[in-house]
Amino acid sequence: VDDGLRAGPCERPHGARVRAAGLVTVRQQPQTARGTIFVTLEDETGPVNVIVWKSLREDDAQRTSCCARA
Repeated sequence: VDDGLRAGPCERPHGARVRAAGLVTVRQQPQTARGTIFVTLEDETGPVNVIVWKSLREDDAQRTSCCARA
């Protein structure tokens, strides 16, 4: 059964939501990024880069739906 959970990020359509988990190994919030945070998560399979947009952090509904399943 292909539930789509094991598809790699390059196999998903642009704009599709994905989930990632791991330890935060790098967190960057450059002043030139206008509130965007860049995070590197790492687990036993390797690292993944995550972009956290300012609008996601500021929107309670988006943040709740994003983080409630953790």
